[in-house]
This record gives sequence, C-alpha cells and structure tokens, in this order.
Amino acid sequence: MRKFCLTILFLGNATGILSPGILETIHHFFSGFPPAPKIQELEDGIPDYIFPSVDFLVIGAGTAGSVVANRLTENPNWKVLVLEEGDDEIFLTDVPFFSPLLFTTDYVCVYKSEPRPQDTSGHGGYCLSIVDDRCNLISGKAVGGTSVVNFMVYSRGSPADYDAWAALDNPDWSYKEVLPYFIKSERCKLIDKDARFHGYNGYLDVTNAPFATPLKELWLKAGQELGYDLVDYNSDRFVGFSTVQATLRNGHRVSASKAFLRPIRDRANFYLSKFSRVTKIVINPMTKIAVGVEFVKNHKTYFVSASKEIILSAGTFGSPKLLMLSGIGPKDHLSSLGIRVIEELSVGFNLQDHVNVMCLMFLVNESVTIVGHRLASDPVSFLDYLIHGKGPWTIPGGAEGLAFIKTKHNSRNSKRHGITEDFNNEVYSDYNDLDLFTIVPVLLRPKSRGRFTLRSTDPSDSPIIEMNYYDHEDDVNTMVQGI
Repeated sequence: MRKFCLTILFLGNATGILSPGILETIHHFFSGFPPAPKIQELEDGIPDYIFPSVDFLVIGAGTAGSVVANRLTENPNWKVLVLEEGDDEIFLTDVPFFSPLLFTTDYVCVYKSEPRPQDTSGHGGYCLSIVDDRCNLISGKAVGGTSVVNFMVYSRGSPADYDAWAALDNPDWSYKEVLPYFIKSERCKLIDKDARFHGYNGYLDVTNAPFATPLKELWLKAGQELGYDLVDYNSDRFVGFSTVQATLRNGHRVSASKAFLRPIRDRANFYLSKFSRVTKIVINPMTKIAVGVEFVKNHKTYFVSASKEIILSAGTFGSPKLLMLSGIGPKDHLSSLGIRVIEELSVGFNLQDHVNVMCLMFLVNESVTIVGHRLASDPVSFLDYLIHGKGPWTIPGGAEGLAFIKTKHNSRNSKRHGITEDFNNEVYSDYNDLDLFTIVPVLLRPKSRGRFTLRSTDPSDSPIIEMNYYDHEDDVNTMVQGI
C-alpha cells in the first residue's frame, strides 16, 4: 500500500441596503437557541437535580452532534436534548484568518501529550521543540465543537479509506454508500469542481475563499510543472494540487452549529444545554443498556434519562474518556482505578494522529503575502470583510492551496503551538514581520498507534495521552519524503 502525505500552503505570518456580510454578522449574534427543559429539583440529594426524560440525548454539540441533532429533530414526536460544555460562537471565531489565534481561547480544550525523550542514540523522541516535550492537542469546546476553531478545510477523505472500513465488516460505510450523504449535506458554491460529487441544497456551505494572493496561482502552476494534475480533491480524483475548499458563507466561518443547529433553533422538540459537562453515562449493569447521563452545570450535578438512545459525540478525547469513566474499556486499566467494569473493550488502544511539520518557510521578495501585523493595521481590509465578506481576512487560517501527494512505498510556529522560546528564537526569529509562505507536510496514513488512558476517576482530571509519533519507521520515511 502506498503512503500519502498532504501538503498545505499557508500564506503570510500566521500571527441604504445591508450587504450579505453584515446580514450574516447580525444573524450570527442575534440568533439564539431555546432553553433546556425546565429543571425539577429532587427531594433526596443525589443527583441534586433532574431533567425530565427525553427521547434522545446527544453528548457534545460538535460536528457530529450538530448533524445528528438536526436529523433526529426532523421527527416532531422525538424530544432531543444536546448537552454541550462550551459556549456559542462570537465575532472572533467567525473571522477565517483568525483561526490560529483561537487555540489560546476558552473555545478550545488543550490536552497535553506525555513526553517521550530521545534515547541515548538520539532516536525515539517527539514533541522535542515543545515546552516540556509535551505537544498541545487541541479539541473544540463550543457549540459547534472543533469546527468553531479549525481551519475550515473541507476534505472528505480518500474513497479507498471508506471501502477499507466496509471491508472490515462495517456495512453501509463504502464510499459509494456514504457519498449521497455528503452530497445531501452540502451547499456547494465552488468555482472549479466535479459537479457529480457535490450537492447544492444542503445545510453546509462549501466554497473557495473570495480572496487570493498571487502565490496561490503560482502554487498550482508549480504542481503542474511537477507533473501533477489540478483536481477537485473531493471527487474520485484526489491526488494532485488544488485550491482549498472551505466551509465559508459570505466570507465568514460556517461551523457545524451555524450550518446544522441554527436552522432548527425554532423546532419545539430541540433543546440545547450549554456549559453542561457530562461526567458519566449511567448504564444498567444487568442489561448493559445506557439509561441516562450525569452532568455538571453551574456547579450542580444533574441527571437526565433517555427513553430511546444516547449518542456519544464528545470528540477524539472526550468520548473514550466518558466510556471508561462509565465502565466501558480495558478491564485491567479500569479495575486498577476502582471502576466497575460493565463491558471490556479496547477503548483508547487505536489512537492515531496526522502529525505534521511546520518549519518549511520560504521568503518572498515582494509584499504579496498576508503578514499578520500589516493586516491588523489595515482598516480597509477590516471594512471589506465586515461589510462585504471579502478581502484577506476571509482566507481560512491563511491556508490557500493544498496537495495530496503519493510518496514512494518504503517498507522499512509560535506560543499558540506551545513551542519553546529557544526553538522559536532559533528557527523563527529572523523571519518576524517578513513576507513568506509555509508548506506544511501532513502524514495522512500513520502506522504508529498511540494510547489513551485515564489518570484518575475524577472527570475533571486530564487523561494520559501517549501519542507515540513515529514509532513505526515507515512514518518517519514517509514524512522525510514529504518534506
């Protein structure tokens, strides 16, 4: 099997009648959600309060939870409650170019990987340029989840991956079977596309940024000179160079919340409880059926039951953490913490991450990139974004182009990312405020596997996350080829 490496072009220094842009801003700030069901107090203490029963409970209002809540509430007879730990979006999260800044806000939960120092021969270490050798692992904490803070790149993945999942006895997961759902959810406004693979009447806006620097076209031409095709990477031909496809509307971010929850805010059977941190899924140990959840809100513990189903969509780290706290996971690990094991499963054993390298910077002799300080001090660019939804502020995180590259088979920036001051000074300091572009190789099919375990039975305690980057030699060789 060939290995794949994704390369993204980051440009710049990542530090009368109302227009659609202004209407989008107004709508964003004044569209609210119905309150959660009325709280009923229990007479006998634990839990302190209880919600009336609902039909479906959705844990997490992220990308998955937002879509699930949208679909379930189409049935007016089903009452759906979504529990989300975070808050609604704000103007800052709406600005596409501000994506890198959001990693230091309350809209993310920052996990830390366990350190792995190099051995005496200089091998085996990772995250060595990061403070305490512990990488920052970002997860969204907002109504909309990580889609509120990510770089908005719309990428469905390789068709071969879906077919491989189906071959592993996962019916209905082949690319042919999932493609109609991608098409159904999409509202495509792309310029260059393969129309067969896109939808035009869905909830999720997909388009190209309305602004481009001269480097974007040079990036595409460079790809052609290297022998690659220009492709629509969300079609059946994804290997090649492309302009970034992004989830934008009128130049603003389109999160999962904005796409899938705001349109259903008036449905009488839809409820959203913000600032609600689920601490346990309550499971009947005899029948092994989940009956409800416990969660904390305003420093009080609540319980709510579900008559039909509980959907766990709390993210890469939140979901396995909740499963293990609730008694589902590796028997030896849970028993060592005193957790009653309801079902023994290999939860946390298959952790994978798309490791990347962010040090490939190239200076540009002309002022054609988007340097952060220059953009921030330009009132014309800000007004262009605010009024018209156009201009350089609309570039998603500064990412303009990407390429999916096949590497040969081999069998054998800043405080926001937690980089140490010494490394930052050595690698980046000479380039402050200069025009440059960055190419970021991303490992798409890692063979290394990490491990996720609990540190304690306290739901607020941080988990133990061993990423094990580059444990498999093929990952090292693939990344070197990508660079």
